[in-house]
Amino acid sequence: MTWTVRLHTIPEDKLTALAEYCMEAALKDPTFQYHIERDKEQIIPTLGVGKVKCITIECENKDQAYRRGVLFHHRFGCYFEVEWRTNK
Repeated sequence: MTWTVRLHTIPEDKLTALAEYCMEAALKDPTFQYHIERDKEQIIPTLGVGKVKCITIECENKDQAYRRGVLFHHRFGCYFEVEWRTNK
């Protein structure tokens, strides 16, 4: 069981910068683990993959999840939800 922050309603023009930020954060901080969920119904023809539906970031506790969610909201304009999830 872990706390997660789910980023959604991500502006198209901020999507690349957000993905790069997540990659850099994962390299610098071993506790920063994220997963990009793609929409299988909305395929991007040039890439052959679905559009980003949401990004889920695992967190150590509820406070860290909210801090990360607020950071992404202010920096990239996306919305977030903090959830308690079971490990799959």
